[in-house]
Amino acid sequence: YHFLIDSLTRFYWVKEQYPDVVASNSTYFHVGLVNEVGQAWARLWGIDTWTDSNRLLDGWWTAKKFYVPPSNGCANLRKGADPLALRSFQDSIQARLPLVFKAAPRHVKSVLMVRRDMNVSRARAVTNWEALAGVVSKVLPDWNIETFSDTPPLPSVPEVCAMFSRASIIIGVHGAGF
Repeated sequence: YHFLIDSLTRFYWVKEQYPDVVASNSTYFHVGLVNEVGQAWARLWGIDTWTDSNRLLDGWWTAKKFYVPPSNGCANLRKGADPLALRSFQDSIQARLPLVFKAAPRHVKSVLMVRRDMNVSRARAVTNWEALAGVVSKVLPDWNIETFSDTPPLPSVPEVCAMFSRASIIIGVHGAGF
């Protein structure tokens, strides 16, 4: 959540205000996730991370010049992320992954259940997972049920986008990456 919503949606502002800076391969972005997963999400935003060096930074760094986009507290004081930033993010992903967002057949209803590893975050995990999955199966017998889990191996970023795009209902614990 924090990487996608707090870090990458701020990119919307920078992209709107300073498009030449964003386009430059000498520009780096301070975000909270710099591994391949973070780079894959950044590429969906239009940040070229295929260059010889990773353009995502975390931790301490120095710069000759830096831009500080408007910020917000966690969940924007309970109002959620900036709607324009979210729309821009969705449009960018749809443009780069058009096949992912093709509508599922109308007769196929899908539930996506988000399963967090209790060893990673007990406060963000469903402790009676099997019972919950059983109830969902019983209540929605004709529905396709998918599980997104943070237990490795993680699905690729395009597959994560496809899973959430297919879902008619998403079930998970508050703060579990929503």
